[in-house]
Amino acid sequence: PIAVGEALRRLTAKCLCHSSREAAKNRLWPTQVGCGSPLGAEVAVHTIRQWCMRNSGNARKVALKLDFSNALNTVSRSTFLAEVREHTPWLSRRAEWCYCCSSNLHFGDGVLDSITGVQQGDPLGPLFFSLAVQPKKEQKSSAPTP
Repeated sequence: PIAVGEALRRLTAKCLCHSSREAAKNRLWPTQVGCGSPLGAEVAVHTIRQWCMRNSGNARKVALKLDFSNALNTVSRSTFLAEVREHTPWLSRRAEWCYCCSSNLHFGDGVLDSITGVQQGDPLGPLFFSLAVQPKKEQKSSAPTP
């Protein structure tokens, strides 16, 4: 029964992902290309590679890639739940159901409370994470340049 519940939960999430693709693209593009944009991350990699090749001899041009350590597990649940409610309200009931309370993680004889981040394996997890960081990305991209 546990495996069947997990399969139904994942299947439902995948269907919701599919139905949310256009809204994700409208909300996240162009600052994020990994969610809602078919082949978006692949296009970004090729674009960056070509830019680096064109500018390899220019000491005044720099490419910076940031990688968040354990990012999906550290995002605030209250932040992404608020973003889901505002920008994808049709997903909010499912997001609240899955993330409103802490999850119990069994580790040996102990139990750990999971109170931050998205759950590993949740097909909607990357979208929820992306929605949570989008306001910061917009804030940075609209900042005046010195």
